[in-house]
Amino acid sequence: CKLYDSIVEVESRAVSVSAKTAKLMRKALAQQGKSVDVIDADKSPALASIDDKQLRQLLELVQSDRAGHIMQTPKASCFNGQHVKLGATNLGSGGWQFEYQPVVSPDRRSVRLAMTFEHCIRADSVERITRATKRFNLPDGRTLVWDLGETADGQCLFLLVTPRIRVQEEEERIFIGEQQPIPR
Repeated sequence: CKLYDSIVEVESRAVSVSAKTAKLMRKALAQQGKSVDVIDADKSPALASIDDKQLRQLLELVQSDRAGHIMQTPKASCFNGQHVKLGATNLGSGGWQFEYQPVVSPDRRSVRLAMTFEHCIRADSVERITRATKRFNLPDGRTLVWDLGETADGQCLFLLVTPRIRVQEEEERIFIGEQQPIPR
């Protein structure tokens, strides 16, 4: 597979919830989630891989929490191997930043995703930063759920990241009508 013949779309969400909802999320992930292949580290109970149906259920659980917040980034489309940085800052209260570098496997069934997340909260002249960096192997279209634990403000922080592989050749054939789209 040529380096740039695939495009990877990455959808990301940072989710903060109360301790009660975090406990329910962890229980659901322990029962339904699959383990995640972490590169250069051991498997962790703080990581799980879920399908789209399980993702919807998890987001519904977050929405039922009055203290819950879902911050979704714009979908990032990038070439295979390209480095991407997304972020937003508010000078008064802090901000967040996601960095990715997705690499598609030769069989195009999974993505090796190098990822860094940074969340900064400023309050009363004090800056608190949560930073996490890891590399994962994720099956195409499955969502990584990464439990980062409790933040300085007492909320529990989870990252939800979904890489989807798009092969340019296939997209072109669909566009010109030579091939029917495959429903996902």
